[in-house]
Amino acid sequence: MVGKLTCWDGKEIELPDVKAWQFQYGRGTPCDSFLLTCLWEPEKEDLLAEAVTFTAVENGEIVFTGVVDECERGWDTNGGFLTVSGRSMAARLLDNEALGMEYQTATWQDILRDHIAPYGIQVLPGVSLPAVPGF
Repeated sequence: MVGKLTCWDGKEIELPDVKAWQFQYGRGTPCDSFLLTCLWEPEKEDLLAEAVTFTAVENGEIVFTGVVDECERGWDTNGGFLTVSGRSMAARLLDNEALGMEYQTATWQDILRDHIAPYGIQVLPGVSLPAVPGF
């Protein structure tokens, strides 16, 4: 299996010899996750802060794609290593999920103020809807 990191600007970092892989699939968490450790050379450190996604490829086929949450560099008796962890692409949906709110009675203004306006969406005047109880 070959791993690569993709940076925010599209640059790719191919990961060297992977020492350990761990993939978690649907074990009571909201999305799948990954953890890998590979050998790492210090001169490549600058690029890690730019990494946003991880892709695992086996026999030319993509077998996992995820969001990079953490990159950690270190040293042990075998030399330098890199540990990368993150979550599947479902994490993007979870990270952008609206916070749960409860209203005794939700008015059009409440919904616009709390769930529409913060995202820069403009609503044309003249829209009128009745209040919704138990929203």
